[in-house]
Amino acid sequence: MNQKNKNTIAEFEQNKIHVKEQTKTAVHGAKPPQPASGRGNVFFIGPRLSGKTFLGQKVAERLTRPFHDALDWQKLAELVKQGGQVATVSAELLEQEGVANLLHRGGKVFYLMVDAATLAQRAEVEMQQDQLALREQLFAELQAQEPLCMRTLHYILQAVKPAEELVEDVLEKLQITGDA
Repeated sequence: MNQKNKNTIAEFEQNKIHVKEQTKTAVHGAKPPQPASGRGNVFFIGPRLSGKTFLGQKVAERLTRPFHDALDWQKLAELVKQGGQVATVSAELLEQEGVANLLHRGGKVFYLMVDAATLAQRAEVEMQQDQLALREQLFAELQAQEPLCMRTLHYILQAVKPAEELVEDVLEKLQITGDA
C-alpha cells in the first residue's frame, strides 16, 4: 500500500461520516474504556457437592472480599444492595420466586456444572449410602435444578476441573467484565 492510500485510509478513519437517516448511523472502532467499579457481586450456583462453597471461599480470598454461605432471601437482597460480595446460593433458595432474576441482575453468576456420577463419587466420601440409590437421587436433583441454573447463569464452570484452575477462570472472567 502506498503512502497516499495510507493517508486516505487514516483520514477516513478519523472523519465522522454524516448520513441522511440518523437512525442508520453507527460508530465503528474501539469504544472508550468504561470505568470498572470492581465492586460487582459474584454468585456461585450448582448442585450440592459441586464445590460452590470451596470455590467461593477461594475467589473471595483472592479478591479480598467478604464471603457468604447459607443465605436466605433477605440476606441475599442485602448483599446485592451492598455490592462487592462473594456468595453461594443453594438450590432451595434459587428455586424461590424472584431469586434467579435478583442474582442475574445483581452480579455475575457462575454455575458449577457437574454430572451425577461425579457427585456420587464425592458423596461417597461423606455419606455411606448405596451408590445406585445415591446416583438416582442426585440425577433427579440435577434434572430439576439445571434448567433454573441455566436461566440464571452468566458463566458455566466445569466442576470436575481442579479448584485452582476454576479460581483462575473466575478471576479472568471478572477481570474482563471489570468486576474483579
